[in-house]
Amino acid sequence: MIRLRSLVLSVAALSCAASVSAMTVLALPIEDLAAQADAVVLGTVEATFAVERGGRVVTKTTIAVERWIGGDGPAQIEVLTAGGRFGERAVRVAGTESYVAGEEVLVFLDAIPDGYVSMGGAYTKFSVLTGPDGTVAIRDVDGLALAGADVEPDLSLGLEATTFSFDQLVDVVGAVRDEAR
Repeated sequence: MIRLRSLVLSVAALSCAASVSAMTVLALPIEDLAAQADAVVLGTVEATFAVERGGRVVTKTTIAVERWIGGDGPAQIEVLTAGGRFGERAVRVAGTESYVAGEEVLVFLDAIPDGYVSMGGAYTKFSVLTGPDGTVAIRDVDGLALAGADVEPDLSLGLEATTFSFDQLVDVVGAVRDEAR
């Protein structure tokens, strides 16, 4: 009987774990993201490829940096993201950002010994698109659960917003990062 109950509890726990499809990130105003990031860059994705590191699949993305916002660094950086497709293995981690070669991006980053990581998964990576109404920065929040979304932002950029005026976003980030230096 104890064995059966353990089996039922184990199956229940596994089924609950399998149904989790979101990464929880702390929803912060853009000003806080800018202040806490080790780097904020605007650039173009040159390449993205998966590798295996310590038995885990990791995607390496090379970004040609057009501009370091409120800082400086090399003309090219490497961003690591959990998951990807390596050989026969395909690993998708909910809430992580994805990159496409040729995509223009603005990313809030944390420095690690061999490159950078997005400081908040997809929440801190923006695709930059230009259309007839101007340039916008779009954040894909699919697969994210936002915690602390009751925090009031200093500006009207919004915590859960997915589309921003590119110029306004860069101005806010630049002002915060310049002030911190």
